[in-house]
Amino acid sequence: MAVSLNQCVSLEAQPNEDSVSAKSVADVFADGGALARMMDGYKPREGQLVFASAVEHAFAAGSLLIAEVPAGVGKSFGYGVPIALRSADRQDKSGERALIVTSNIALQEQLVDRDLPFLSNALSDCVFTYAVLKGRGNYLCWSNLRKAIESERGFVDGDSQRLERMKEWASSQLSAGKLADRSELPAELHDDKLWSKVACGEGDCRGSACKQISRCFVDAAHIRAAGAQIVVCNYHLLFSAMKIAEQRGCSLSETMLPHFDLIVMDEAHRAADTARSFFGFSISEWSFKRAVALLRKLDKDTAIDVEIAGKALMDRLRIHANSSAYKARLRKPNEFSAAAALTALGAAADVYSMLARAESDAELKADLRAGANRCKALKEKLSEAEQLLDPESVYYIEADNIGVKLCSKLVDISSRLRNSLWSKVKSAVVVSATMRVGGRFDHAINELGLPKEKLDTECVNSPFDFSSQAMLVVPNGMPEPTDQRFAAAVGAELSKIVAFARGRTMALFTSRRVLDEARKALNGCGYKVLVQGDAPRAKLIAEFRHDVSSVLLGLASFWEGIDVPGEALACLVIDRLPFPRPDDPVLDFVTEKIGRRSFAEFSIPRAVMTFCQGFGRLIRSVDDTGVVVVLDRRLIDKPYGITFLRSLPLGTRISEHIEDAETLLQARKPESAGIARALDALDALDDIMM
Repeated sequence: MAVSLNQCVSLEAQPNEDSVSAKSVADVFADGGALARMMDGYKPREGQLVFASAVEHAFAAGSLLIAEVPAGVGKSFGYGVPIALRSADRQDKSGERALIVTSNIALQEQLVDRDLPFLSNALSDCVFTYAVLKGRGNYLCWSNLRKAIESERGFVDGDSQRLERMKEWASSQLSAGKLADRSELPAELHDDKLWSKVACGEGDCRGSACKQISRCFVDAAHIRAAGAQIVVCNYHLLFSAMKIAEQRGCSLSETMLPHFDLIVMDEAHRAADTARSFFGFSISEWSFKRAVALLRKLDKDTAIDVEIAGKALMDRLRIHANSSAYKARLRKPNEFSAAAALTALGAAADVYSMLARAESDAELKADLRAGANRCKALKEKLSEAEQLLDPESVYYIEADNIGVKLCSKLVDISSRLRNSLWSKVKSAVVVSATMRVGGRFDHAINELGLPKEKLDTECVNSPFDFSSQAMLVVPNGMPEPTDQRFAAAVGAELSKIVAFARGRTMALFTSRRVLDEARKALNGCGYKVLVQGDAPRAKLIAEFRHDVSSVLLGLASFWEGIDVPGEALACLVIDRLPFPRPDDPVLDFVTEKIGRRSFAEFSIPRAVMTFCQGFGRLIRSVDDTGVVVVLDRRLIDKPYGITFLRSLPLGTRISEHIEDAETLLQARKPESAGIARALDALDALDDIMM
């Protein structure tokens, strides 16, 4: 039975009578195999089979695999098929349990809503179950919803009506056997502030003391995951489980994650930085207010003491961060005084505990205990930062127009991963479109602590022909990025590029100041200019895709995770090589520790991986052609530029003449918005194999 792609994505996860038996990945991906029987016009992809076979071998051998798999290969099916075959219950074996970890919810939902149901239909003798597990904040809490509704009563212009609508929606989800998951909210209820009132907050859970425990959505999500052979989660949940397991001295399966034998870490280029932040902390003025939110109703004076002490501390930190005594990070114990805040938090914790001992209502008692724990945890973190207790962590201050934060990051996460993850699983796959630096995996292997004695590597070639589809242009005449003239030169060059590209340009920046200069330079350019910060990220990208002559300007979060195939993106402009900022606290720590080697061992690898992620935004299908213009001459003029160039797709043409970009782009005729929307739709259908 062959069906079209748009039918495939909505098929129920039940075995199909015409599907094909498969014992190996070669059977599944073969011409005439299981996937071919389910897709009209299916053609095997060599790179996809190479990757899937490497995953299959790693699972069978009990080894670890690190792989670089470019866009267009079909990465999610590349590991999805081996996982399905391995986890399925068959007559000759019981399935192993697998965990797929991603960095964003969009990919999680693609896997559980489309890819895994599709594979369940395509593989007749593979019977497996799967579930998605998200962080607590993605699920509605009945108790928080009730409190939010009660707090809004009497307010004419409040959120009463929307909260009642939220209650109706959550009840209908419960009746249908579904979860009240934020991603399934009706469009009219999509509001960050509204959701924050009803979501399951970290540390808010009353556990068995909650009167709503029998219909708790978080509980339901964990029960489903516990019964599934394949669980899809994100890095935050994985690292949270690792942290709890370390603190309790237990296994990962005794935390919020179910037992798993195999793990696939997708988008693994993000794993190290996510772990650094997760095994650290961030303290803001809001942290103090949240810690005593309940106490404000019961012992207002104590709560106010905490809030005043917290604000005073943040004010002192801002002054210190702006002084000549502070550079990049805190360097010695007692560089700031937290005595008043520590005393206030200790007093608040004692009041919470005293009230909890005297309270007979189980729910309120649980809330009071949670409040005491929040104050104690905040006090511990604050004391740690004041005394610089962990020699392997950096402690630093973030101060901007929004507020002040006292932060911590763990610098070296390799031993944490080696001891708490890699040694606990039978087999693991670590994969991303950008894992190598200068053609080597060494940086990622060392940073992630992958044990070399049982490690396999695989690098899959891109299915795109970069020699004919793409050109890299590094124009002559640009000043150095440190030159005061650089920002104005970027704006002038971008204006010329937008003119001969007839819009159709995305520009990626490393600096808000340079972006703002470029925006000014594009005033009156004749094309719609979309700028990060003017609207939500998803809305800007959608508008850029559908208005094929528009221009999009973005900062850090736009360097990856954006897919714009077709005519809307003909030219990608990068203002400068994305090296870490000199005041990056981790870089500062590493530089102090290893000296000049930090540039080669830390700064260059990080810049290369970010650069390649940005470069990868241009070519997203076999029909795409276009130009990447890099306005940073260091790519050509500096010796380390060769490391960046060796990390680009094979065959990429390089020019130093902007006229070459103009010639190529002028030859590319813009299509109508209607055709672009049709291409968008086809690409969305093709994503099932991406």
